[in-house]
Amino acid sequence: GAAKRIGREIAMTLAKDGNYNIIVHVNSSLAEAKSVVAEIEKLGLGNSASILQADLTSVKEVHKLIDDIKGHELVLKRGGLDALILNASQYENDSTTLSKMTKHSKEMDGLLLQRMLSVHVNSSQSLCLGLLDELKASGKGSVTAITDVSFGQSWNQLSSYSTSKAALQQLMINYAGDFAPYIRFNCIAPGPILEPEEVDEDFQSLIKKVPMLRAGEPHEIAHAVKFIMENNYINGTTLVVDGGLSIRA
Repeated sequence: GAAKRIGREIAMTLAKDGNYNIIVHVNSSLAEAKSVVAEIEKLGLGNSASILQADLTSVKEVHKLIDDIKGHELVLKRGGLDALILNASQYENDSTTLSKMTKHSKEMDGLLLQRMLSVHVNSSQSLCLGLLDELKASGKGSVTAITDVSFGQSWNQLSSYSTSKAALQQLMINYAGDFAPYIRFNCIAPGPILEPEEVDEDFQSLIKKVPMLRAGEPHEIAHAVKFIMENNYINGTTLVVDGGLSIRA
């Protein structure tokens, strides 16, 4: 998930370092992904960028994505993967799904959670396990998952989203123990990032709870990812980047 917002900023931050080639994963935002690749190449730092497309709700496409990464010229040339960033995300309010439900469509109940788990957890598990050899081969394999500051709290109408993100965080904690010392697994938990273009009263009320009195910026998440990637003694942790929201929420 590297075509827009936080994912794009992570890709650009690592590319500007000059030491990383970037494989940009995208689902449908192909034009934005091409823009990221063009910007990386424009840097003139000698690093390369490429695009791989896959729908993470499709088991078949996830498996193809894994095969495409394993056989990618950038991975083969590097002799492995330095890092895997699990940023792909789907954010949807449960009330959106509930409003579509009628007494004749009870089967819709639970579909949102299933979809969230597919994107945030199932595909992440498949990618991590499918790319273990490549991550281990690099000698400094690092997996960083973008989770959420909602962990351990009740957020109105976000049960599916927050449950799936919490499951992703626990998966990373387990893998941090299972695959150490060869591969490190960590999480970044962002608070509210990037104010919506249109006035959003819920977002504005949330910002009032943030001690820093502002929304976060994508580059602040990207720098946190780079820090965790490059500190080889950080493993099994969640770095909260939320302006202090979690101490008041």
